Amino acid sequence: MSSIPTSAMPHAKTTTDKADKPESFTKRAKTQAKAVGDAAEKAAGKATKAVKNNPKTAAAVGVAVLAAGAAAIAAPFAKKPAKKKPVAKKPAAKA
Repeated sequence: MSSIPTSAMPHAKTTTDKADKPESFTKRAKTQAKAVGDAAEKAAGKATKAVKNNPKTAAAVGVAVLAAGAAAIAAPFAKKPAKKKPVAKKPAAKA
């Protein structure tokens, strides 16, 4: 087997992984919350720009979103059709 100097392949160096102290749950949650907040802020900025450029379209989208929300809320309360009970057969009249 040939010997390749590590300077020729720096990515192939062996590393000794130190057992890093794992991040605490609180720190990870804060990091994720910050990322979500940043994404929400960016999306809100895009939405604001879209509303300014297309107010009629934005109004139509708003109405559609409200209608979808109302439908989602009302769906569980919708009356289910009653199951029809089988008609009981009357015994034949005796002659």
